[in-house]
Amino acid sequence: MDYLIDNNIIKAIKILKDNGYEAYIVGGAIRDLILDLPISDYDIASNISLENAYVLFKEYSPKLYSNGITMGAVINHTHFELSSYKGKTIEEDLYERDFSINSIAYDIDNGLTDPYNGIYDLSKNILKTVKNPIDVIKKDPVRILRALRFISRGFIVDDNLYKVMNEYAYLLKDIKRERIRKELDFILLSKNPSVILSKYKSILKEIIPSIDNIINFGIIDIIRNDLAYRLTAFCYLLHDDIYNLLKGLYYPISLINQVIHVTDFMDYSLGLNKEQILTFLFEFGLDDIEIYFALKRAEKLANNEEIYDIDSITTIARGLMLDGKIVTKKNLKIKANDLRYLGYKEEDIDKALNIIIKKVVHNELPNVRKVLFDYACRLKYDI
Repeated sequence: MDYLIDNNIIKAIKILKDNGYEAYIVGGAIRDLILDLPISDYDIASNISLENAYVLFKEYSPKLYSNGITMGAVINHTHFELSSYKGKTIEEDLYERDFSINSIAYDIDNGLTDPYNGIYDLSKNILKTVKNPIDVIKKDPVRILRALRFISRGFIVDDNLYKVMNEYAYLLKDIKRERIRKELDFILLSKNPSVILSKYKSILKEIIPSIDNIINFGIIDIIRNDLAYRLTAFCYLLHDDIYNLLKGLYYPISLINQVIHVTDFMDYSLGLNKEQILTFLFEFGLDDIEIYFALKRAEKLANNEEIYDIDSITTIARGLMLDGKIVTKKNLKIKANDLRYLGYKEEDIDKALNIIIKKVVHNELPNVRKVLFDYACRLKYDI
């Protein structure tokens, strides 16, 4: 059977073959080709040495990786990774891979190589290792999390592998955090992450101990399938030191701040009163507001609570935003530092700002810097 391969990958393979080397598409790319799924990246295995590969692909931005057996390159904006065989033949190389479903190779001239029945396991949704699962997991414990990723896609884990995953989960403590982040993202973005997070809690607590305290993961399934939304829901359930947890997993600081911003306001008491909503929006701002409302709604659904109020609040808030009536801490023409300059005590600043915002929201004061300064000068003597 022929597969639709990116022309730039075919070009890379032909460069290798024309120079006397073997070249196979391996790993996730061929697995997903067989399953007729989109290909996110291509891996090529060859009997070429990295030194020779670097010279052969010198026109295509070659980059040697620290593992000593892999090189990245780019042909016409198509990125691929080229690895030297782990062993002397493609069969020996495939034997060293994690799962049988990833131990399939494809030669554009000669077709599939499947020495370990990976195609059969793919057809039956079976997840198992090619060799002793203890050896596979001990060699690279992150494979435990990779197994969870496949389980979240509907694969049934082999009994021997399942036992080893649980027995050796403690090894995850020594894995580089950025590798853990990648697998956690896959789990959170799966169809029903609550199934994996709850069933394999004993494994995941080795990297996130506080997960052991979560009873209901349903909120993560309900909220929009987007990393910012799902990660925020997950962290909200953890009630952990979110900043250090996410920083330790090498998440971008912008995403960390987003998650903290939303979770910090989840206990805010918010009613249907328009004045309360305006005050809340002043405090919260407009950034991340859709994640906040989505999380509030998902929380109620997960706990089988009535959602009419939060839906009504969301509708009112969106109407106010469309009307351009929202004043936030960003666009209010007087700031906390201005009040300090005017001689306000630190404990009175928030109170004064709340009074001023209410005046502005209800059109009793225009959002004009000079007017607000004059009012703040008079207000200081009343607080």
